[in-house]
Amino acid sequence: MKNEAREVVLIAGIGHSGTSLCSNTVSKSGYPIPSKEITSKYEIPKIRNINENGARPKSIKNYMGSGFKVFGNKLSIKDPRFARDKVIIRWSDVISQLGGKTKWIFCFRNPTDYIDSMKVQHPEAGLIKRYVQAAEFGLFHKRKFLFLDYDLNKTKTNVLCLRRYLNLSFTPKNLYDVSMHHFETKSSVSKSKQYPGLERLYHKMCEEQQKSIGRMERRYRYV
Repeated sequence: MKNEAREVVLIAGIGHSGTSLCSNTVSKSGYPIPSKEITSKYEIPKIRNINENGARPKSIKNYMGSGFKVFGNKLSIKDPRFARDKVIIRWSDVISQLGGKTKWIFCFRNPTDYIDSMKVQHPEAGLIKRYVQAAEFGLFHKRKFLFLDYDLNKTKTNVLCLRRYLNLSFTPKNLYDVSMHHFETKSSVSKSKQYPGLERLYHKMCEEQQKSIGRMERRYRYV
């Protein structure tokens, strides 16, 4: 719709923590991905190149100007590089200059499940460092992000969060797609305890999700 306000959902998070599943859900809830070239992980190669090359405002502006024109005023973009210093901020600033607003989503995961899953495809070292860097970035900008815990037991909570955060008149169902979930540790008892240093960050992100829910509940109560 031509008169529809411009709004872009920017999806960031820790690797193998539900960003692809979230992107799939959001894109089918009225926020299409602004590209005809999309990878199996719901990433846009051109955006990946923009972000890997410094996320220059001019490049972002050129891409988004075309994106709004071709795909409409409500869009969604997922890129793990949004969890890097200043990248998501630059995208948000440029979109604001183009007359739009952004909503930020941060997907996170129990550290044991994250490491077990990442080892399958990325056996190289540095997984703990990646987790810490992404988690600390999300927590630093905690007032901007909606946090979503990539746990099958939290699916109903995540669905409710997305519906309210995006002001949807329907319930998004793609988050129930178990086939899109990465490897998950079967024993919940062992979760996090293998990585006590990461457990603190994980629980802080869980707390932020609960705070987000509280803020949205108060907002709906008085609407």
